[in-house]
Amino acid sequence: MTDSTKPSEYIRRHLSGTGTGFELDDMLSRHDRAPEWQDVLRRVHEINRHHILSGEPPLGVYKDEARADLERLAEELERQGR
Repeated sequence: MTDSTKPSEYIRRHLSGTGTGFELDDMLSRHDRAPEWQDVLRRVHEINRHHILSGEPPLGVYKDEARADLERLAEELERQGR
């Protein structure tokens, strides 16, 4: 089974709350070995690390504090067609 979901779609579903709540976790686990996803996964990990070090919960838990960072990443990926 292949997953044709774009990285920006995972992020948008996470932000909109229309998914399962595990969109970022799914993206990270399903594509952790795909070379073409490594830049996106690295960025999501960086956003997560930044917010955890700020004393906030991990990204898997929806929170407004990370929204702007994830929105920017989704917009950048959409401009790239990803």
